[in-house]
Amino acid sequence: MYLLKDKPRSLLRVNLNDLKSSKMEIQVLNENDALAIAKISDNALFCTLWDDKVYHYSSYTSTSFLIYPDCRISYIPDRLFSCIRVCPIFCNDEVYVFGGQTSNGLLLTPEKYIISENKWKQIRKMSCGANYCNGFSYKNQIFFTGSEHKSIYIYNVLLDTYKEIHANLSGSGKILFLKNTVFYVIESSSNIFEISADDPNKFKFFGKISSFWGPISQIVQFKDSVYFISSYTSLYKFNLVQRSIEKLNLS
Repeated sequence: MYLLKDKPRSLLRVNLNDLKSSKMEIQVLNENDALAIAKISDNALFCTLWDDKVYHYSSYTSTSFLIYPDCRISYIPDRLFSCIRVCPIFCNDEVYVFGGQTSNGLLLTPEKYIISENKWKQIRKMSCGANYCNGFSYKNQIFFTGSEHKSIYIYNVLLDTYKEIHANLSGSGKILFLKNTVFYVIESSSNIFEISADDPNKFKFFGKISSFWGPISQIVQFKDSVYFISSYTSLYKFNLVQRSIEKLNLS
């Protein structure tokens, strides 16, 4: 998986087998930049980059590109809507980008990047905005959190429709990930809920964990644990068996 390193800003490629990291020199990175990543193949990453210390809405801009193992960058066309703090999710050879902050507030209109055509296309509007989203794809559906309604959204990529479930999850910055046919939601209040991806109306309390801080920019499942990047620069490990979270130091 990949995380940002401070001063100077660079990208680290992390091997989860031994937690060894290697530095990727990405020339476009600046000191305050944040990066949302979606893996589209073993040889390419989709990235959206923005300055996360901007205080003037009129200055919100973002850039999207593909990164290859040799650190080569291939820029793609600008999104239809320029915004920051988004959630890119890869599904059926396309990258879907949900949520985000624009100069006019939270963005209601997601987009998808069609890789084969190198272009963006607007998809159906959401009923409310979302910020600092997390999500995954499963059976032609995309599950994601981070909405103003504190709910879980399910977007059907074939029908271009939404379903909203489990309103009033507490807090923001929730993590959502899939293991086999069950997915888990971790609230910022540290409660964990277990939900069937095939029947999302059925869910149960799974447990409580130690807390973490910050927006979640990337989630990777590996063996019996889930690794996630918090605040773009810190790597955490969530052990599903022990139901514990620990912050990791990289070698």
